[in-house]
Amino acid sequence: MNLKKILAPALLALPLTACPTEPSGPPASTTSTTSSTTSTTSTTSTTSTTSTTSTTSTTSTTTTTEAPLPTLTYTGTAERAAGCFSGAFGTTNAFANVLGADGWWNFYFQGCNLGSTETVALHEAGSGSPVGNEFQSPTGYKCRLSIDGGSDATPYYTNDIGIADTGGLIFLSSSYDWPDGDVSWTVTCIDVDTPV
Repeated sequence: MNLKKILAPALLALPLTACPTEPSGPPASTTSTTSSTTSTTSTTSTTSTTSTTSTTSTTSTTTTTEAPLPTLTYTGTAERAAGCFSGAFGTTNAFANVLGADGWWNFYFQGCNLGSTETVALHEAGSGSPVGNEFQSPTGYKCRLSIDGGSDATPYYTNDIGIADTGGLIFLSSSYDWPDGDVSWTVTCIDVDTPV
């Protein structure tokens, strides 16, 4: 009998798991694992930082200051004859002045230096100014009349010298003897906002 034939069924009856394997790594070991559960409580601390941003608002204001209007100056000379001014009918001491672009001042000198009776009055000059309105300062200006060489001068006027600026209204009287002979005068117009 053939041994192969007898052993072949016996070999088939052996379990395959019991067959040794070729070792390819370290020998197998049996490990017993004990598992324990550790509970960890984690506390998260949140720090809240409040950031305050301070905003400084700067408001810049630009003020535009306009330069004052230029000063306007008008001069003249009133002539005397025998120590007196001839008044409204004289040709050498009555004046129709155009001031700036839209102003006027019409006046005449009268009186005598004897007793200091010299005066200046509004004049109906017929120079194109409205009748009964012999003074009007230019737009944006105030004007005054002064006697050169002394302290006699009017205040600064803008629109009206009197209630009505009619001819004959005296607006300047001498407070001292004006110079003998001819008398020089100056009309000065300054910006209406200029303090005096």
